[in-house]
Amino acid sequence: MERFGDNKALDNEVTKGSFFPRKLYIMLSDADQFGIGSDMIKWSEEGDAFAIFDPVKFARVILPKCFQTDKFSSFQRQLHAYSFKRTHLHGFKQPPNDLHVYKHSAFRRDCPELLEEKNEK
Repeated sequence: MERFGDNKALDNEVTKGSFFPRKLYIMLSDADQFGIGSDMIKWSEEGDAFAIFDPVKFARVILPKCFQTDKFSSFQRQLHAYSFKRTHLHGFKQPPNDLHVYKHSAFRRDCPELLEEKNEK
């Protein structure tokens, strides 16, 4: 398989039937490649969580492109199905009502090898 940083590999990985955590990892790691600004989603400083800053905009702009849905609730169900936990601010500075921060012990920036340990429950 090609590297994550290769545009063609990213497009193929996100549009084919690759499983949810891998799509999410690729989207977060190469957000610029997808035209996703850090004003919508980004890794925490520690790389052990990620935040979605504007769920409405994220659902309208990003979800159809990467996850074939435009419903944030569907995205949240997928996170729950893979045992991601919603957590508190985790170093992000934004009002909690608008901020959605998620983490999972096997989902870390710069550790794609951990993705193989993630299975749907």
